[in-house]
Amino acid sequence: MPQVNTSTKRGAGRPALISRASIGEAALAELEGISSTKVAKRLGVAQSSLYRHITDRADLIRLAVDYALDSHEWPPPHDDWRQYLTEYAISFWKLLEKHPGLSDALRMLQPTSQRVIDVLSKVAIDLLSSGFTAEEANMAVDMLSHVTINAMISEQVFNSPGRRGTTVRQEARDAWLTQDQRLAEHTRQTLEQSMFLNLQKRVDLVLDGLEMKLLRRAQQ
Repeated sequence: MPQVNTSTKRGAGRPALISRASIGEAALAELEGISSTKVAKRLGVAQSSLYRHITDRADLIRLAVDYALDSHEWPPPHDDWRQYLTEYAISFWKLLEKHPGLSDALRMLQPTSQRVIDVLSKVAIDLLSSGFTAEEANMAVDMLSHVTINAMISEQVFNSPGRRGTTVRQEARDAWLTQDQRLAEHTRQTLEQSMFLNLQKRVDLVLDGLEMKLLRRAQQ
């Protein structure tokens, strides 16, 4: 990942050289509780310099999201569409895990940035060569993206401090002890494990449904 360098070869009183790309990198590092003050400080510039390149806080978040997506290495297409989509979900999880705050930013980002559209469309287009219709390809990528984002948000919430000196995960587990015993053990195990394991099971469930849909269409 390129390093932002705003200190070399600057004359006295001369503003730091920054770009929307360098702002995006700095904004990504400050995504949790992001503000123009924090980003400007990280870049070593005045807020007035920052606002020559951005419009508002939402623009900062958009640049952070775009930088994260651009700098991430996504899995290459695969002849086995199940493996390809599984690798996509795992790769997406690793990206969200690396950058706290990114999952919430993606969930709240409106309108969708062009870079998000490009990444999701690339995966969907790759699925067309595996026999997916445009509708099926778009739905598959959309479902897996939402499942992955929601799993990461749950993981981050579960690991946060609870109200009784424990974690939200422990409090959630205790709250579900009242569930019907035919379901309670599975729920307990799910709440005690990483949401990454739960994500893999959800991905399998989504892919099983897609496989059945493709099979039914092929038999018509």
